[in-house]
Amino acid sequence: SRSRVESCATLLGPLLNDKSLPLVEEACDALKRLQWTGKINGFSIQVRVDYLAHLFTTKWLSSEHMDLFIELLRARVAGMEHGWKVELPGETATFIQKIIQAYNKQATYYHSSCKEFRWIQRVGQSLAVGQKTLLGLLANVRDTHWVAIIINTERLTIFHADSMGDFIDDELKLALQWWTYQHFGKDFNVCDMPVCKQQDMHSCGILAFGALEAFLSNDLD
Repeated sequence: SRSRVESCATLLGPLLNDKSLPLVEEACDALKRLQWTGKINGFSIQVRVDYLAHLFTTKWLSSEHMDLFIELLRARVAGMEHGWKVELPGETATFIQKIIQAYNKQATYYHSSCKEFRWIQRVGQSLAVGQKTLLGLLANVRDTHWVAIIINTERLTIFHADSMGDFIDDELKLALQWWTYQHFGKDFNVCDMPVCKQQDMHSCGILAFGALEAFLSNDLD
């Protein structure tokens, strides 16, 4: 609602300075003009308009927010010279969950009657034949923390960015290494990639996305 937007602006007050104030005012004015019912236009996924208000609060970002970010990044990457290299799956958190599920059901991954893993199989095959060489993902680790993942098939490396500075989650690491081995027959290394350090308990989502965006932008330039 409009009142929620106004309350967001009030919360941001102590953080404003001469540089940020015009941008925040412009954003708040735009938000006040929005119709706060229905779905967000211009995206392939269906997300309610009121989800935008969360971006002005300290609320933890949801999978829907991250899917919106990924779709925006996909459009930007498509305009880059080497953008064809990048795979950015929709429903990014679900993609990671599917890999973990497949890792926990390894015997059924290639079973002809098993349809639940065909999505991640198609993406893995696309990477294996060189149609894509970079896979970018945002992972929700144990439903408590967002991290960024980039799989670089040319370097046989899984890059990981955690704004809290932690090592990659053990289950996530094993699942990603198992999945890449299924399609490449080679062991992938795991390395950290640059990410801003988190200073609070709610910014992991936006920082993970920022790390993903910056890494891909630098790698494709």
